[in-house]
Amino acid sequence: MKELNRNLLLSFFTFCFLLFLSCKKTNETAKNQVISEIKESVSDDREKRNEELSRNEKVVSRLKEMKSAFENENSEEMLQFFEFPTKNFMFIRKSEEFRKKIAANNNEITREHFLEYAKIQKKSNHPSLYQLLVTLNLDSLKKLDSIKKDLEIEDDECYYMYQIEIENDIVILSYGSNSNQKYSDEGDCSERHTFLYFRIINNMLKFERSDSAG
Repeated sequence: MKELNRNLLLSFFTFCFLLFLSCKKTNETAKNQVISEIKESVSDDREKRNEELSRNEKVVSRLKEMKSAFENENSEEMLQFFEFPTKNFMFIRKSEEFRKKIAANNNEITREHFLEYAKIQKKSNHPSLYQLLVTLNLDSLKKLDSIKKDLEIEDDECYYMYQIEIENDIVILSYGSNSNQKYSDEGDCSERHTFLYFRIINNMLKFERSDSAG
C-alpha cells in the first residue's frame, strides 16, 4: 500500500512538473510572439518614418551634403552625385594630360579621374552653384516644391536669380544673372542662366544633364 501511495505521489509530482513545463513553454512562446510583434511594429514604424521622411526632406539632406562638399572643397564628398563612368565634365580641370587619359578610356571619366582632376571650390562670385546652395534656405524645400530668390547687391550692375524646383523625381538647380537697372542705365550685365538636372535615385541625387540660356 505504501509503495502504491509512493507511486501515486510520484506520478502526481511528475504530472505537475510536466504541466509546469508546458505552461512555461506556452508562456515563453507567447512572450516570444509578443516580442516578435513588438519588433515588427518597431521595424514597421521605422520604415514608416523613413517613408514619412518625404521625398523633399531627402532632397534637402543631399543638397546639404553637396553644400558641405563645396565648403570642404572635397572631391570625394562630391562623388555621390555622379554615376561613373561618365562623359560629364562638370568640375573637371581640363589639361592635355587629362585629355590623354580619358581618350584612352573611351572619353569616359572614372571615379579616379574625378578625384584627380575635379576642382570643388567655394566661389564667392555670383552666380554659381555654391552660391545657390548658400543663398537659398534649403530647409524651405521640405514643405515646398520650389524655392527661389532674386539677389541684389549694392552697386552691382547685375542681379542674380537662384531657384530649386522638384518635379516628380527630377531636381532642377538653376542660377543666372540679368541687368539691375538701379545701377546700370544701359543694362551692361549680360543675361545668362544655367540649369542643372539631377534625378532622385534610391534617395540619392544623380546628375543627368545641364542646359544654359542667354
